[in-house]
Amino acid sequence: MKKGFTLVELLAVLVILGIILTITYYSVSSILDNSESSLSETQKSAIVEAAKIYYLEEGMNIETDSTANYSGKICVTVKYLKDNGYIDRSEVANPESPESNLDGYVLIENSKVDNEYTDKYSYDYNSGTPSGCVIVDVPSTP
Repeated sequence: MKKGFTLVELLAVLVILGIILTITYYSVSSILDNSESSLSETQKSAIVEAAKIYYLEEGMNIETDSTANYSGKICVTVKYLKDNGYIDRSEVANPESPESNLDGYVLIENSKVDNEYTDKYSYDYNSGTPSGCVIVDVPSTP
């Protein structure tokens, strides 16, 4: 009587191992994709929150009659927020290329209609500045 495994038994084990590795690979890759997406959303949220703090501290200077309706836009660059301490530099690393910074701007739209004030914040990564937007990107002097 010979001891050992037949070729069919060895091939069956290899096929089973291949199936297990394939399932594991796709599970791990989807987990990594989700974590990158989550990191990116977290960073965007940190940038928008920093712009909200900037807006609360600096406000929007609109010269208008206090009873008139108005709307205005300012774009606060990420560089400005970093240079002036509104966000920590480590909070805005680019997840696709950690050695480079995350750039772009936060568009802050402010309006007043019938004595109701509305503020809207939106982050845009590396795209052109919208028309009618006052750009804030010069660091303040100490």
